[in-house]
Amino acid sequence: MDVTRTRSGQGRGARRLAATLAVAIGLTACAGPSAGSEAASPAVADGEIELLDAGVAPRAVRTITAEPGDVQLASMAFGASVAMTFEGRTEEVDYPPIRSDVTVTVVDVDADGSLTVELAYSDVDVTTDDPADQELADDLAAAVEPLDGVTETLVLAPWGEVLSHESPDLDDVTGGAPGAAGDPMSAPFPAEPIGVGAHWRITTEDEQDGMPVRTVTDYRLTGAAEDELTGTMTITMTFVPGEQYVDGVTLEVLSGELTGTSEVRWVRGEVMPYAEGVTSGGLAIEASAEGETARLESSMSFDVAFRPRS
Repeated sequence: MDVTRTRSGQGRGARRLAATLAVAIGLTACAGPSAGSEAASPAVADGEIELLDAGVAPRAVRTITAEPGDVQLASMAFGASVAMTFEGRTEEVDYPPIRSDVTVTVVDVDADGSLTVELAYSDVDVTTDDPADQELADDLAAAVEPLDGVTETLVLAPWGEVLSHESPDLDDVTGGAPGAAGDPMSAPFPAEPIGVGAHWRITTEDEQDGMPVRTVTDYRLTGAAEDELTGTMTITMTFVPGEQYVDGVTLEVLSGELTGTSEVRWVRGEVMPYAEGVTSGGLAIEASAEGETARLESSMSFDVAFRPRS
């Protein structure tokens, strides 16, 4: 389904190439928001939590405090603006926001403290007050409609790391995209005791719809109260230059990086941290399909939020 139409319109080939680009961009945006781009230590394995600064005393091991049957009521919102330059023309797309309620239920807590939780999505909608955007909103609504009613199951370590992720229904919606939902809403702590000022990092190398991406996520603890911790999460996602074949289109990634910052709150008794932030950046690719070759350059901004349900 083409969800990249603009008010001025585009040719079919341009829309197809733009749609492929939008899919890649949308997948990266789901990972959430600004990051330091320092390389991880060679001794740190891919995805391992690396403590860089333990912060000031008093320090403590930070874990999720929850019991079987605990329920967290939250809402998730995603908005995007993308400007794409194609064949000398710049087309801007302001996507109407996508919203969903998320109910997080603690199913079980093992003796080692690991938690099995279910995330249920409901009341998924896309709305706009601008009649000119109604067709785009309708297309987006049809694209995300299968998410309504989906439940995924996560197993979390006591410190919040996602150990396993099962979501067959969600995979049908996202095509099995990594980090489609549960992972980006997690913000794990290091295993070591930490205090205010602590800084830890996770570096991963993965693929987003066939395109290699290196992600560096830096966390900092900025406040510690009895029932709530506060901090920041900064992310840099770098597209690795090279040629890839994605959904029938040959893509040569020339350059690309997304950066952003989120404010994070870990609330005692609630499994998933709340976060709000903005991710922005650019991507330059050369795309070839159906005998056409074109260079696309984009600038983009994404708003991602996971909030308490009001």
